[in-house]
Amino acid sequence: MFAEKRKSPISLEVIHRGDHMQHKGDIYVMLIIVAIFVVWLFRSMKRSLKTPGYFPPPLDREELKGKAVELLEQSGYEVLSGKHRIPVYITLDDGEPLESRLYIDYFAKRDGDTYIVKVDKERQPLEWTGSAIRDRLLPYHLLYRKADGILYVSVKERAIRKISFDVKR
Repeated sequence: MFAEKRKSPISLEVIHRGDHMQHKGDIYVMLIIVAIFVVWLFRSMKRSLKTPGYFPPPLDREELKGKAVELLEQSGYEVLSGKHRIPVYITLDDGEPLESRLYIDYFAKRDGDTYIVKVDKERQPLEWTGSAIRDRLLPYHLLYRKADGILYVSVKERAIRKISFDVKR
């Protein structure tokens, strides 16, 4: 009977040490998982900060009028907002700063996809070649990379052309 009393605390001690070792291993695994999550979160935030993609909030529906808006809505697009001016500041040869701007006519949405909308101007018709499309519309894609494409609206021809870019680095 005396011997049984001595064995009991020893066997409990061994079990306790085994749990402690297993618990320590669990902590290491949890630390590794948390570290991977933190690195992933940091990289995602860093990438989202580098990638523009903010879409302006919708304006009052009363402000969204015109033949281009009517054509987009007849084609199933919801016009979200319009008439955006994006300032561009340029420095030439470390000299006097220059200013310019980019204009976005509208933002539109259909089937969960959001598009930048450019309306054809009679005084600046778009030539339908790769280089002309690149030169005229690529800056908008680069500015709003989260957009699903660019809609080029010709009110005169009553046509909407969808343009998307795939830029390889």
